Amino acid sequence: MPSSSSRDWPSLLSSCRDARQRSSALTFEEIRDEFAVHYAAIVNVLQDYTKSLRIDEENAEQREDGVVEEDGDARTKTKELILSVRNALRFGISCMSLASPAGDASSCSSSVRSRIQEEAVIGYNLHKALAQILSCRGMDSKSRVLASRLLSNLVAANKVTSEAVARDIALSPTDSYKTRQLLNTMALADTIAPSSHQSLDNYIELNWVDMISAAARSGNDGRDALAAIVATLFNIMHATQERLGENGSVKIKAGGLPKLIASDETLMCAFMRHILPADTIKPCGTSSATDSGRERTGTTISTVDDATEWISLLLTTISTFGHFPAMYEAVGVSGVS
Repeated sequence: MPSSSSRDWPSLLSSCRDARQRSSALTFEEIRDEFAVHYAAIVNVLQDYTKSLRIDEENAEQREDGVVEEDGDARTKTKELILSVRNALRFGISCMSLASPAGDASSCSSSVRSRIQEEAVIGYNLHKALAQILSCRGMDSKSRVLASRLLSNLVAANKVTSEAVARDIALSPTDSYKTRQLLNTMALADTIAPSSHQSLDNYIELNWVDMISAAARSGNDGRDALAAIVATLFNIMHATQERLGENGSVKIKAGGLPKLIASDETLMCAFMRHILPADTIKPCGTSSATDSGRERTGTTISTVDDATEWISLLLTTISTFGHFPAMYEAVGVSGVS
């Protein structure tokens, strides 16, 4: 088996697209043996990129101090790695649509899709590699969007994978991890960065807040990634709710993940902080020439994007479960009854 760096991702992606055009649906065994077997390589290339980003963070600090100089060869290798990451992620997303030929939405194809998702999550821990890379700053913007969309695909309409992802990715960082991050930022902890023998699992504490913050701080493209990350959490929340039959209808039992989200101060504050794009928030009394022109012509200025809509949908859904007071208390508003 070739290494992740030498794998021909464009050819694999082309084969995946060709398979999707077959007249008959592929069985799960065919998909597993021909395509899903490459999930391990996707994990490897994502981990390589995560380590590269961590090293870049350290080198950036050292360059500021004049300790090291920027290496042209290293930049070239990084570009090659980014291209591999993009193609690997495109391949992973394409694999999710192999369950049925175009236009087929049968229950059989849904079952095959669920098994593909479970192979990726339970069999290869692909969700962990995605969460690790999505927590990094400085990530290539296209790769961030692709990674967030693949993560969303892994949990869509699947209770098994949703429960696994919810179990493995915390809502917010622990106090000890926050302290470690702070010390690292202040350059007071020389032993925090992972060594070549240290697992990324022991260095990066997987949580939704870090993924949300990293996406929100990565520019306009980061808003698309943020939307997909919040959509993933929404899909997990929906898939893991206990459904109770009542007079032939389906009623979702409140509690569980919605209650935990509503009570998590760090996560709720992250939602409030990033619900609107940063460029829509201006100092009081200021306006741009574009804004003035729109006011004269009577056109409205849109302050809503996909991330805004997904965050709003998530918070609205949680409030329908009766957790509105907990949400208010989490963001620092008391006296709600």
